[in-house]
Amino acid sequence: MCFRGLWCLTGRVLTGFVSLEGLIIAIASRNQLML
Repeated sequence: MCFRGLWCLTGRVLTGFVSLEGLIIAIASRNQLML
């Protein structure tokens, strides 16, 4: 149960990092288009 909770937390953190990275890439490409 504890391992499952840890796995869930890790997955949530990874998902957060992926969405954050996607947001940064979107902002960067948008800034390039502005330039």
